[in-house]
Amino acid sequence: MDINNNGINPMLSENSKKLVISISYDKKNEFNKLLENLDKLTEQYYGITNNTDIKIWLTDKEFLIPPPTFKK
Repeated sequence: MDINNNGINPMLSENSKKLVISISYDKKNEFNKLLENLDKLTEQYYGITNNTDIKIWLTDKEFLIPPPTFKK
């Protein structure tokens, strides 16, 4: 929806050239699938835009679990 929005819906991307796709992954468990997912994303994006120039922001997930607290 963002790719084909062309400024119609202000809640979506104004322009496909300004669109940034954010992908977050778990280094331990999901990194193996990252390349596969990037290939799928590129294929889908190309099918819609006839272009493979995609802005992607990659981040790794970190789940910080605080230590348990004990009441005295």
